[in-house]
Amino acid sequence: QTMRPKEYFAENGSCLDHLTEGVSKIPQAGRGAFSRRFLPKGAIVAPVPIIHITNRFVFDMYPVEEDENGKPVVNDRSAPETQQLLLNYCMGHPESTMVLCPYGSNNLLINHGSKNPNVKLRWGSTKRTNHEPIWLQKTVEKLDYKHSAVLAFELVATREIWPGEEILLDYGQEWEDAWNNHVANWKPVDDAAAYVSAYDLNQDLTAPLKTVFDEVEDPHPINIEVYFRGIFKNKKSWSSRNNITRYIETHFDDDELHDCEILRKEQNRNIKGQGNFAYAALVSFTDDEETLLEDLPREAFIYRDKPRTTDQHLSNAFRHHIGIPDELFPKAWRNIKPKGNETEEKQ
Repeated sequence: QTMRPKEYFAENGSCLDHLTEGVSKIPQAGRGAFSRRFLPKGAIVAPVPIIHITNRFVFDMYPVEEDENGKPVVNDRSAPETQQLLLNYCMGHPESTMVLCPYGSNNLLINHGSKNPNVKLRWGSTKRTNHEPIWLQKTVEKLDYKHSAVLAFELVATREIWPGEEILLDYGQEWEDAWNNHVANWKPVDDAAAYVSAYDLNQDLTAPLKTVFDEVEDPHPINIEVYFRGIFKNKKSWSSRNNITRYIETHFDDDELHDCEILRKEQNRNIKGQGNFAYAALVSFTDDEETLLEDLPREAFIYRDKPRTTDQHLSNAFRHHIGIPDELFPKAWRNIKPKGNETEEKQ
């Protein structure tokens, strides 16, 4: 057995469990990252390995229409509607198309704090991380051909950090200005008060489903659709199981969702699964095949959000990359030059 002194690990390794998740005390921030233990000034709080994306415009989202077969297509790429929310978790610079997307243990939960940040970014050590400094001197075009992760930051404590303290990073003035403008001008989208996500509805399997007749008086939220789970087509396959949840887990890869109409529900305490209702539904297994299935448990159905109704598509959601400090950002990557308040890509 080989023994190493702690000095060796300080130089060649990083502790991955300094951070734990929790609810942030910052209004509207949601979750946050917190210190598990005391960390002295200069300590490496977390490594931040990076996936580099050389063209930030891949985050753009465009209007989707239906073709003659009812399939979604993008016909107009002249102007994006918005960007993917993933952009909020990536890092960028106003003078580059490069976007750096971190991955790792809880480092994506670190929130912005310009007034009292307790960590800062620096490029990673070649001994402790996968960072290869040579790529800081290569152009964006060169990096476009590199299909493996070769970049990494480290988060370093700028002062003493105490157990349970939230970890905060200064995202930069550009990000803060964009956030303040977003908050000042935000308005809810139409029908926001009636919105319920499919995820939330699927959490309560005891709540009875609505039949097509129930929906006449009390329809589902406009963003919700109900589907039949194909693994419940054969009653012999599931009715002999004592644990339906386990049945779904073990057959998840074989599951297919089908359009359905719930025609009837009846109280039945002997039905397997959660809830005391048995359902009858007309299920469309193909365009030409509709089958009436009866005595179905609640688990045979699942709510889904209609296309383009999730948070990813909200026009009023905040979207902006985390700023990389100017002194850290390589000159070789600056392929967009400022022009007033606008930018234009260098040729």
